[in-house]
Amino acid sequence: MPVQRSIALAVFHPAHPGKVLVVKRPPWDADLPDIWGLPAVSMLPGESLETAVRRCAITKLGRMVHAQGVLGEGWQEGPSGAHKLTLWACGTEEDTFSLPPPRPEGGSTLYTAWKWAPPSLLAEGARRGSLCCRLFLAWDAGSTLLQNRRPSL
Repeated sequence: MPVQRSIALAVFHPAHPGKVLVVKRPPWDADLPDIWGLPAVSMLPGESLETAVRRCAITKLGRMVHAQGVLGEGWQEGPSGAHKLTLWACGTEEDTFSLPPPRPEGGSTLYTAWKWAPPSLLAEGARRGSLCCRLFLAWDAGSTLLQNRRPSL
């Protein structure tokens, strides 16, 4: 079975490094309806990690962020096969975003809301099976499973 590769963005607040940008999935989302998480995209065939980060920022957040490096990677097995996620630290000079409007008719998941929040807001998503939420919380707690630590912003 093929491995689905994805990236997620941990965008840190420009003035409050203890806060991260979280996004709310739409109520019609099949996997995690109405759950707060991190912006993420599935990678396209042949797409580099850096290109996926740029595509995620533009298509999901409406503008660019500055990729600062990988915080960690994780694997998850599911009914459709294995999933590998790479979590990226990102910075921004702006503290507002203009999300594209979500569409219930399918395609890429677009979010219904965003806000700056402490990492604890991701706990519910982690409990419900969100790999990006679990990875970020493990990194934030200083897990030895993840090699990298908080970047200097």
